[in-house]
Amino acid sequence: MTIQERDPKQPKANAVYSGKVGKKSDSKTKQKTIAKPKTTSKAAASKKAPANSEDAAVEAYLNAQPLERQGILRKVQQVIRQAAPDALEKISYGMPTFWQGKNLVHFANFKNHLGFYPTPPAIEHFAQELADFKTSKGAVQFPYAKEIPYDLIEEITRWQVARQIKGE
Repeated sequence: MTIQERDPKQPKANAVYSGKVGKKSDSKTKQKTIAKPKTTSKAAASKKAPANSEDAAVEAYLNAQPLERQGILRKVQQVIRQAAPDALEKISYGMPTFWQGKNLVHFANFKNHLGFYPTPPAIEHFAQELADFKTSKGAVQFPYAKEIPYDLIEEITRWQVARQIKGE
């Protein structure tokens, strides 16, 4: 087999990536390319890498929020994780969502409140506990001016998981 040289001024024709890191296939010649070395800063090395692209999307959402809200949002995420340890985290409707066969709960940052979306049956079931908050059919607003009721968020999430397990 002979190696064919190409004019460096001409773009490569029909170059196709094989899907494997560091390998590139060209219809005229076969050659391996050197994979770019991974660079890690101290900050990047200290953070745990997301397990999948959905985790990365949730992390990107949280990181994009104002710094003064990130602590609250991460605590909400942690509380929901404890209540629904088998749930998958993803972005749905543009906000972090916990999914376990179906959407369990969503949450989102807004200017003056934390939006929490546990579905209409949960809003109905917890109507008494949610009486001090603005609610709609499937949503509740927890104002940042008040203390966020993390215990209630956990209780609602556990209730949602139990409903999902029962097939409701």
